[in-house]
Amino acid sequence: MTLQELSKKSGYSVSTLSKAFNNSDEIPQSTREKIFEIAKNEGCLNKYVKQQFARKVVAVIVPETTSEAYSKLIRAFDVVAEKENITLCFSNCDFSSDKLSSLVDYYANYAKVDGIVVCSSDKITANCGDTPIVALGDNENLDCVSVDDYPAFLSLVRTIKRFGHKKIAFFGEQLTYYRQNTFSKIARELGYTDKCYIEFVSNERFEESGRDCVRSMLQKCGNDLPTAIICAYDYIAIGATRALNELGYSVPDDFSISGVDDITLSSYIDLTSINLQHEKRCAVAFDIIMKKLKNKYYHTSRSVTIPAELVLRKSVGKAKK
Repeated sequence: MTLQELSKKSGYSVSTLSKAFNNSDEIPQSTREKIFEIAKNEGCLNKYVKQQFARKVVAVIVPETTSEAYSKLIRAFDVVAEKENITLCFSNCDFSSDKLSSLVDYYANYAKVDGIVVCSSDKITANCGDTPIVALGDNENLDCVSVDDYPAFLSLVRTIKRFGHKKIAFFGEQLTYYRQNTFSKIARELGYTDKCYIEFVSNERFEESGRDCVRSMLQKCGNDLPTAIICAYDYIAIGATRALNELGYSVPDDFSISGVDDITLSSYIDLTSINLQHEKRCAVAFDIIMKKLKNKYYHTSRSVTIPAELVLRKSVGKAKK
């Protein structure tokens, strides 16, 4: 039976039938149920709708799934999606802007998902058409949910300076240039000169990056070592702490160490960290997607910004006199 024939049988327009079968929010649930019942009686319900799959589908693209920072985001998205009766699909773009745009193009134009969330600040070159898309990060081309981390970073360096640390170091890796630039700017604003603020950037990642930076620091600084180390993220701080402990140094007695991301382990080992509010940003991003699904003309008109939070723990203490 065609939609035109079903329209004559049911008394509903072809447009109304089509929207009902596609689970459109424009059709009241009571009307949809009547249409489904008529279609069932006419033996054509399965032709036009699969009720068990009558859920919106949202794609979430993350840079990686290895670190807890992004796995926490995935879990947070999953919780919200289940509450909203949304089916999620996840992809990893490997920090590649080209792969990110390719995935967006695939989801929007081939898979035809109902919405897309990209956990990236990279510019999207793909044509998304009418597919709602939200960025989790600063992105001038999209509705976005970003984090204001500068005040928390500033508070961390101020605390380190207040504790009497005259010489500090930054430990990072190739993908953390943004945080490297931010901490460098803050250190200079607070009076740390080039001799008092030293940066070490490893080609390794995660804990091994921390170990590598410790080796570089000992080799470069000799006996004139920094007393405070700011790490681009918590895994680097954990690796650096372990390396220093193995060499007989103590945290925070010999070195104060801090990280970023506030992963679950950080609270157990008393690591000072900066919480980037991943869960809150996820919830806001999904709220925007839901509003866009209900109203394709909805637009936030600006970036939604959530402040980061400094979590001060025992790994940062007063400098040795």
